[in-house]
Amino acid sequence: MKRWISVSVLVLVLLLCGLGAPWKLWSQATANYTKINTAPVATTTFTTGTLTAGAYNFEVTALSAAGLESGPSNIVTPIIPNDGKSHTVTLTWTASTGDMTYNVYDQVVAPANPPGALSFTVN
Repeated sequence: MKRWISVSVLVLVLLLCGLGAPWKLWSQATANYTKINTAPVATTTFTTGTLTAGAYNFEVTALSAAGLESGPSNIVTPIIPNDGKSHTVTLTWTASTGDMTYNVYDQVVAPANPPGALSFTVN
């Protein structure tokens, strides 16, 4: 009986995942992050709205044509200066194979916690 149930669950998971990437069924952005794009991003570049002074964590996820969301990219942490000027951040990433669009997430952090790889430009 146990084998039948586990095979049934496996088949159900594969069907829900489009027989493609079952790990994407449970993927999501890191806890406490907020999606900041209003529609899926079709390019590999995104510019934020105006940000106040402080440190921000950003990460990107990919959306397949079937609407399945990948796990998050690495995190980058630009630090916005407290200089009285308006600043935005432009994020750039490498396209994922087979993924059509992207979601961008942010989180205000203190203190800053900078990792690497995803690049950004403070404008």
